[in-house]
Amino acid sequence: MPLGQTTLLLAGVDGDRPDAALLQALVHGANIGGIRLLDLVVVHRRSLRGGVLLEVDQDDLALMGLPLAAAGLIGVDDAAALCAHVGVGSSAAVVLVEGGVDERTRAWAPPALRARLLGVWPVPASATEDVLQTARAQVVADAGARRRASFSRRSAG
Repeated sequence: MPLGQTTLLLAGVDGDRPDAALLQALVHGANIGGIRLLDLVVVHRRSLRGGVLLEVDQDDLALMGLPLAAAGLIGVDDAAALCAHVGVGSSAAVVLVEGGVDERTRAWAPPALRARLLGVWPVPASATEDVLQTARAQVVADAGARRRASFSRRSAG
């Protein structure tokens, strides 16, 4: 099924994990049908020139009712670019959702989360779909190699 309009959210978090307010907002948004979680990572800006991209445990998210519909869409290059919006020594969750643009963001995001939003960017569905197709093709091409070697997207620019 093709993706609809997608939105990239950058929300400040404490530490290297999404906080309760963010996760509760995502669960609420998914339950009311306003959004579908596509991907979620955390970036930590270590210096003016770089940071670290941290994967979020997909099993933990699934247990909360938040399975990632398209894990891997947020790439290292995306995270590196978004680090510019995060203060040195701070962390932020990078969230890609289907839906949730403008007015709908206000409908599912509680005030405590909206206060922590560092940025909200609509992403054309066609762009997200292109990245998704490329990622799927790469997974198929690398299937054998990924089974033999662990893969971690940890460093960002």
